[in-house]
Amino acid sequence: MVIPKQAENLREAYNIFDHTTPLQGAWFDTFYIERPTLDVPKLRLDLQDDERETSKRLFTGHRGSGKSTELIRLANELSSQYFTVYYTIEETLDLADLDYKDVLLSLGSELYKAAKSRKLKLSPALLSDLVGWFSTTLREVEEDIAADAELETKADFFFIKLLSRLKSEVHTRDIVRRQIESNLSDLLKCINAIIEEIRKQQDNRQILVIIDGLDKVYDLDTVMKVYYSGGLNLLLPQCKIIYTVPLALFYTSQFGQVRATFDDFFVLPNIKIQHRDGTPEKEGLNVLTRLINVRIKPELITPDALKELIRLSGGLIRDLIYLAKDASSNARVRQGERIEQRDVNRAANKIRNVYRTMLKPEEYKELIYIYNNPSKQPFSNAIAQKLVHNLSLIEYRNEGTWWDVHPVVVPLLSEHDTASTNTSGSAT
Repeated sequence: MVIPKQAENLREAYNIFDHTTPLQGAWFDTFYIERPTLDVPKLRLDLQDDERETSKRLFTGHRGSGKSTELIRLANELSSQYFTVYYTIEETLDLADLDYKDVLLSLGSELYKAAKSRKLKLSPALLSDLVGWFSTTLREVEEDIAADAELETKADFFFIKLLSRLKSEVHTRDIVRRQIESNLSDLLKCINAIIEEIRKQQDNRQILVIIDGLDKVYDLDTVMKVYYSGGLNLLLPQCKIIYTVPLALFYTSQFGQVRATFDDFFVLPNIKIQHRDGTPEKEGLNVLTRLINVRIKPELITPDALKELIRLSGGLIRDLIYLAKDASSNARVRQGERIEQRDVNRAANKIRNVYRTMLKPEEYKELIYIYNNPSKQPFSNAIAQKLVHNLSLIEYRNEGTWWDVHPVVVPLLSEHDTASTNTSGSAT
């Protein structure tokens, strides 16, 4: 197990730069750096002041911008005021095949598991109602459980084992969705009964559920269907809920109708490392410098390499950590004792090659337009939406909202221009 402490050599640095896991526990205490804006503290204050028991909020931002870390932090900081439940959809459901009914079922499951893990004793009457509903509605998937099993054992099957099957078995998903479709109001009654039971046993403390991971669904049509088809039903559980949503979807005209039905929304801004005109944003640069220096001894990276690392990240925390991890490996391969600029450039080229095979001609055209446009505004919102989702286009929020090409992608623009010119010349 990796101990969260400042790395003293490149081997330790490789493991300390973990870009796949949000900061929590000892890792949060050791490595968290406060963001340079007051956006997250404002959201926390809004939730502390909000007396409504059932308000629903949307939470968005770039993938890799640190959303999960901030949401985990939020859940921890509000745990004295709320009965907080944080979970991520990707651990319980299949992101490639997602439906709003799956989300609601996962919500009931996570509330049930949270009650059990915190030693709340659900009443026999509630357990009987839950098992009765599941046994009637989902009898086609009940064959694995003994008829004489205790109520709690049966409830565990439906809320815990069934969810794991829902993620891995297409046939089970089809059955469950079909049955819930015609019994949706009863599922919501079950969810609200669990909420009410928790509330009673917690001296009427409000419940806050944070559902992370919906922003990671790569197919925007899938997540749009979750919100557009099920939006009103997602509002019906009788507790506070924060739902995540992809940034690329958030600003579309279709999603505007969905957004209007929620009580509020929050956009986590990307860390700004430059202004619209290209001049440096010192506060953001300082934050990212500290983010690296808190993880490794300063002598493990040259000043030029650190500067290039931050520039190439575009201000995306996950990209910064990944580039640092790969650069530390590159330095070790050449038997170096510290990260140099050439190691960072090799790491960036690895990511660049992914974009090189992924981007299409019309997407290059849009990226070139934005890159050369002083206003940094897109020409085609439809194409820009895809580019934001695949992170080749990054949104910033100083002096208004504007976009720029991911620094790793920028060299590909001149490559594409040259290739297009040569192709045109050959054709003539």
